[in-house]
Amino acid sequence: MDAPSNGKRPIHPGKIPHEAFLLPMGMSAEFWRGVQADFDMARAHDALAGEPAAIDPWQTQQFA
Repeated sequence: MDAPSNGKRPIHPGKIPHEAFLLPMGMSAEFWRGVQADFDMARAHDALAGEPAAIDPWQTQQFA
């Protein structure tokens, strides 16, 4: 690929939405950690969908 005529490096495609949409909305690191945590929980929930049904409930003894 030829060097740009203005001598500057090309812009990464992700930089435009990042600067145009995400920075003005104030999406902090805490926000993205929360989004990641929600995603991880949803994946874990889906992965374990049939597990609770396969677990036998704890049986307590009834004392007279």
